[in-house]
Amino acid sequence: MNAFLEHCIRGQLSPHEGSLYSKVAWLWLSLLQLAVAVTFAARGWLMYRWDSHIRGLIWNEEAVAPLLAKVSDVSWEDFALESDPYITGGIEFLGIALMVGAFLTLLMRIPYFAIFKWALIPLWAIVALDSYSNFFDVHYQEGMLIEYALQVGLPLLFLWVLVFPRQLVAWGWVACCLASMCFIGHGLYAVGHHPVPWLFQNMTMEILGVGESAAKGWLYLMGVLDFIVAIGVLVPWLRKPSLVYMVFWGGVTSIARVLAHYEPAEKFYGMDPWVAEMFVRCSHWLVPLLVLMLLPLKSQNGRLTLSLLEISSQTRRVLSKATILHK
Repeated sequence: MNAFLEHCIRGQLSPHEGSLYSKVAWLWLSLLQLAVAVTFAARGWLMYRWDSHIRGLIWNEEAVAPLLAKVSDVSWEDFALESDPYITGGIEFLGIALMVGAFLTLLMRIPYFAIFKWALIPLWAIVALDSYSNFFDVHYQEGMLIEYALQVGLPLLFLWVLVFPRQLVAWGWVACCLASMCFIGHGLYAVGHHPVPWLFQNMTMEILGVGESAAKGWLYLMGVLDFIVAIGVLVPWLRKPSLVYMVFWGGVTSIARVLAHYEPAEKFYGMDPWVAEMFVRCSHWLVPLLVLMLLPLKSQNGRLTLSLLEISSQTRRVLSKATILHK
């Protein structure tokens, strides 16, 4: 199995070759690759079109002014006055780099382009810097840092699978932990540990048609459920239902960005930047789905063996029926 999986990862098998199982393995790896590419593309567009809090990091007088005094004769006042176009150009360049990186990511399993996998490291650094700037902008609220763990960790997970294709068990545990952290981060905001973002409240009121107090109550309930499933993915007998909930709720909260901001009177129906905001969260439901596909049969009590030969019982039944029909 490991040798077969390695061939799939390195692009030496296509969905048109081999058994029905090979097609499932190819699909699994393609979904992981797609999640990374879509995350890069969406974050790149948001940086290019809608700026980044990296600007706030650079304009942090307390940190930057002493550094300027040490390395140059430029005063903080002159720097603040003249740096804006350079910062804007730099952020736009980083956004373009991420969008180009999204295209390169789609080529990484083609043998001739395998070298592109090392581009994941600088692309990861851009995503990490952008995420840290958001963490800085909210005055170091730990919920923001925890929430971004999944998006920041996703490119490194994909690189790990490409370089060490036989370590899926370790990858699966890391994926579970990152998905758990993402939902914990969401939960910390939803239950009010940090100030509940107005965006959360507004989306809830727009979609459910309720008032502010009811929206806060709904968000609190969802936050509690986030904590439950975040712990549940680490418990064998709770893992499968927790992952199913993550797939569902991660998808719902992503689509909510579009549903709550659809406005026919606005340019592009008000969908820019909300379509990108939806796609940037694709890992919130795709990664739990990928782990769910790797769970063994129920008789093994939810043990996380993460072998593509031990996919869920439902998937195995579908494959079995399809094989009979094919014969």
